[in-house]
Amino acid sequence: MHVAMLSSVHPALDMRIYHREAKYLAARGHRVTLIVPALPTEALAHSNGIAFRPVWKAPARPWRWITVAQVFLTALRTPADVYHFHDPELLPVGWLLARLRRASLVVYDVHEDFPQAILNKYWIDPRLRRGISRLADRLEKALARRLHLLVHVTEPIYDKFRRTATPQVLVKNYPPLQEIGAALARPCRYVPDSGAGGMFRIGYAGGLAEIRGVNQLIEAVAVLIRRGHPVECHLAGPWAPESYRKDVENLVHSRGLADRVFFHPVIPYERIWPFLQQMHVGVIPNQPLTQYEVALARRLFDYMAAGLPVVTHDFGLGGEFVRHTGVGLTVNVTRPEAIADGIEYFLARPAEVARMGARGQRLVREQYNWESQIDGLIAAYEQGLARLRRRGGFVAEPFPGPFPARAGAGRVPQTR
Repeated sequence: MHVAMLSSVHPALDMRIYHREAKYLAARGHRVTLIVPALPTEALAHSNGIAFRPVWKAPARPWRWITVAQVFLTALRTPADVYHFHDPELLPVGWLLARLRRASLVVYDVHEDFPQAILNKYWIDPRLRRGISRLADRLEKALARRLHLLVHVTEPIYDKFRRTATPQVLVKNYPPLQEIGAALARPCRYVPDSGAGGMFRIGYAGGLAEIRGVNQLIEAVAVLIRRGHPVECHLAGPWAPESYRKDVENLVHSRGLADRVFFHPVIPYERIWPFLQQMHVGVIPNQPLTQYEVALARRLFDYMAAGLPVVTHDFGLGGEFVRHTGVGLTVNVTRPEAIADGIEYFLARPAEVARMGARGQRLVREQYNWESQIDGLIAAYEQGLARLRRRGGFVAEPFPGPFPARAGAGRVPQTR
């Protein structure tokens, strides 16, 4: 089976597309081609039998349509059994591929609740966001009906598409055991007053954005220091937007935290484990937005795999998961004092750091790992291809508008 993975936004070595899906498909003997923007030189060294077909990377959003067009044209020149795309902006590309490659399975991997995410896009005028979000919701569902398979990362997103009648599969973003390696066998230990001045290290790995609660986390560090605790905070990830970095740095300096808060560049996934294992607690301070209520943060499982207890938000799927599994504490992340209370709980209880950290690692080894997910994805591919063969090829419906047509208006008979 030849699987072509398509993205106009994600990097060549994306954590889900490359490290989870592509590498594991290739390891199981399938041919994999990645069609992605730009091609960093390190991707060639990490090919793992995967072919890369790079396209031009747009320097700014107004030019992204060129990247989308190149992804489509490159896909047309890459005959494959499965076209698996990962961005909502590629939905028209998926619809076209379903019409033009009738013997191929076209798959949409839904990473997030895209219409809800639009409500918090800093680059969209706030007055327009709600209307654009509604339009995006209608278009996404309408186009999803014209595809062969939908892949979802969480149950709420799965349920959202239930009425589309398109076959669906749940493939969660759990960490791959082969990437974690020896880190999974090293539990976290915090011994006060030993090494590094007895510092208790707070870790955060992920996007550095206002809606991710970065400000609240830094304020929580200031609270802990005022309480007399020896803490330092390490944050690693990309800034969104880059201009936000200046605001955060000003906050750090105004609170006198220049020697307690440290920012690290984006760390490649295969090197994230040594970074995390220097920490004593992992924090996920995502703010209470609908897009986070239905999400299960990938870094939650990375923290668990590294043996870190977790302090996270008390709402939504993530909060429910942490309370159910007992791998950390949930707090009101809108209040820095509450985040500080959660961190302080572990700072004062080294035995709990070890116990919850070890529990998280055990759950990753036994249940929450990518090895438990990949076979479901492959089976969904095979079942989808079998359906196409029984039908003698799929005939996609005409390009849908965002609003349902009136009964009988402009209706064209469809062949299935």
